[in-house]
Amino acid sequence: MRKAWCHIRWFLAVVPFTIISLTSYFIYPLAYLIEKKLPNNNPLWWWLDDGIDNQEEDWLIWLDNNGGVDNFKTRYKWCADRNKMWNANKLIKPKSGRINCVENNEKIVKVIQHNLYRNGEGLPFDGKCLEIGRLKWIDKNGNEGWQVNQGIKISRKFTTWGVSEIYYEVEGSLYYRYSNCFVTKILGKQYVLQIKYGTDHKGYLKAFKINRYTI
Repeated sequence: MRKAWCHIRWFLAVVPFTIISLTSYFIYPLAYLIEKKLPNNNPLWWWLDDGIDNQEEDWLIWLDNNGGVDNFKTRYKWCADRNKMWNANKLIKPKSGRINCVENNEKIVKVIQHNLYRNGEGLPFDGKCLEIGRLKWIDKNGNEGWQVNQGIKISRKFTTWGVSEIYYEVEGSLYYRYSNCFVTKILGKQYVLQIKYGTDHKGYLKAFKINRYTI
């Protein structure tokens, strides 16, 4: 029953929120206007992303690859399409058992499968750094790193290939994490598929992405 609850909890946290977040397409413009007048008391704060004004790295790299101009158009693409209701999303969290690459207090309950590798080297499932299957890029300006999530070539250095599927505990609560990053052929052409599901130290994972295989 505890394992079933992991998946029920994911559904309750992710599916209703994902549906509600579609309102970003028409509510974000209003939230943007209110933010100009009431930056410290915006009733539509949920529909914003404070990471923009905090100049977080992932926003800056994305902006550089999408015109480089911080205006309504780029903020709309980020907040209404890419990171819908991001401030609200950060409030919906599982218990965190790690500070990434500093300490790991997750208790592994069961490893169903784990064969992740990067740069030809196998990666642990219980190390201080969280390892999940994920695709990273080299962008048009040569930027390459953990926050580069789009570009013109796949990064060999930072992409993590393979699959990992585990159950783990944090402070007595059971969680599930699945990730997979692999190359497949579709209509004779090579693509990379990324699948993420379950939880990590920041929140609930939900991703199914298909990208052309370009190295």
